[in-house]
Amino acid sequence: MDVPYSDFIEQVEYIEKQQEKEQRKKYITAAYSVWLQGIGGKKTFGEYLDSLGLSEKPVKMTKKQMRKIAIAGLRTAQNILKSKYIRKKK
Repeated sequence: MDVPYSDFIEQVEYIEKQQEKEQRKKYITAAYSVWLQGIGGKKTFGEYLDSLGLSEKPVKMTKKQMRKIAIAGLRTAQNILKSKYIRKKK
């Protein structure tokens, strides 16, 4: 069964996101166990998650970092479009 490259990449990215979510849940569960044992100090569980970098707050990025990500995304899109165009020519 042939799968177009763009669909394959989409599926791989979806699987990676799901695996990342699962791993994050495991980290949060482990952090909760540790927090319950009092190792988190006098912090609330939310504060403890923040200190571990596991909170749901979006990561703050500089304009330079955002620009770098945007440029990488554009390059990826261009490569996908080029590969579709080349495939259609054949």
